[in-house]
Amino acid sequence: MNFEVHGKPVEIVLSFDDGKKDDMHLVELLRQYDMPATFYIPSANRELTDDQIRDLAETFTIGGHTKNHRFLTSIPLPDAESEICDGKSELEAIIGEKITTFCYPRGRFSPVIKDMVKAAGFTEARTTRVLATKRAYDPYELDTTIHFYQRKEYAGRPWLSLALEFFDQTINPDSDVDYFHGWGHGYEIIRDGGMKDFEFLLSYMSDKLHDKSI
Repeated sequence: MNFEVHGKPVEIVLSFDDGKKDDMHLVELLRQYDMPATFYIPSANRELTDDQIRDLAETFTIGGHTKNHRFLTSIPLPDAESEICDGKSELEAIIGEKITTFCYPRGRFSPVIKDMVKAAGFTEARTTRVLATKRAYDPYELDTTIHFYQRKEYAGRPWLSLALEFFDQTINPDSDVDYFHGWGHGYEIIRDGGMKDFEFLLSYMSDKLHDKSI
């Protein structure tokens, strides 16, 4: 979502993958802090019910994540095309509206897969690469800033520390950083004891973004 902070236009994105039941714990916090988000959900291989997906769609964006969460570069191309298209049409039937954003399972894609996603009617697709501070030129290779999970790319720094640093850079009017995309899996955050850190980040971001004095 686009915001203007200190007169500086910025893009702040939060997204969550896989449609697991633990995502509903994240939803409570996202609504509490009035933070927009996208949920990338496989249409078949998921734990969320149709009613839960419809409930999510009332507040958040629903994105495609294939039908069965199969890795698209590891299966025959006709199967990959079916995964992309069926996942889209089945989610659209559940929520009653078009879905335009997609996330590659495990971030795995190729030029051919990108073309399939575009042909299916998606206008953008997200990867799982991290540390991006600018929106990608190619809308079908949208990288992220921080994964709410300890990754080797962080060189030992806690993900929360990095997330706060990147977010502050994004809203700093003197910085050329203008893009922050945080993402994760509900089950990872809960499994790793990260809910307090996740809530702290949401609270911090919400205070800054909804401060009427800036």
